[in-house]
Amino acid sequence: ISSSDNKIFEKAFGKIKKIHDLLSLHTPHSELSQLNSSLNTNILLSAESIDVLKKSLELMKKSHSLFDITIGGMLQKMNVIPTHPGQENRLNFGEIGDVVISEIGCLLQRPITLTLDGVAKGYSVDLAYHSLIESGVEHGLINAGGDIRIFGDIQVPIYRREVNLEYSLLGHFKETSIASSRTSMFKDENFPGFIISKEAHECVEKIWTVSAKDACKADALTKVAILASAHERNSIIASLGGEIVIR
Repeated sequence: ISSSDNKIFEKAFGKIKKIHDLLSLHTPHSELSQLNSSLNTNILLSAESIDVLKKSLELMKKSHSLFDITIGGMLQKMNVIPTHPGQENRLNFGEIGDVVISEIGCLLQRPITLTLDGVAKGYSVDLAYHSLIESGVEHGLINAGGDIRIFGDIQVPIYRREVNLEYSLLGHFKETSIASSRTSMFKDENFPGFIISKEAHECVEKIWTVSAKDACKADALTKVAILASAHERNSIIASLGGEIVIR
């Protein structure tokens, strides 16, 4: 790898780091944390943060809130995510209308906590992909903690870590994005994500994997796959541009 190659990859990884810094719930000074500490105030945001919020609200609407970015208050009460100064006494859940996006920022009309953990990592993978393409990289695989995008003339075997920590082959994939999420009644250090629903939801110990054109959508649709009812799960995922990967 030459020094010019290193710069190409550093630029791509820089895209992933930027989204982490902008949208981390664990950093009190991130743009998302600043927004969550506000009420009825237009908070100036970067173009990337606004884009993620727009994509998230669109999917929230189309999925009838199966994908929901307003559940942060409940996650704070469960001590799953931190509560920073100004975020005390937030509502458990919100609604789409609580979030007002402008060209330069966002305003919260009620005291809610937004969480973009279910989409931001996939979005950062897509930014890294576009960066590599713009730099002339013809094919490759980007993997950010299990959010994967495969591009170019290559076919790649993808393995999934199961609940028992063993790995299983999902298949060989080309020109697609793949993401996985686990359902469980308990927090697990091996699977740090935690997914909840506004409605009572019977939880089955399982890992769901979804493929889609872009990693942002694949990432988000794993949550829809988890929370959708069994009889409508496949049709909803398909209508939103994804496909459930069956082992």
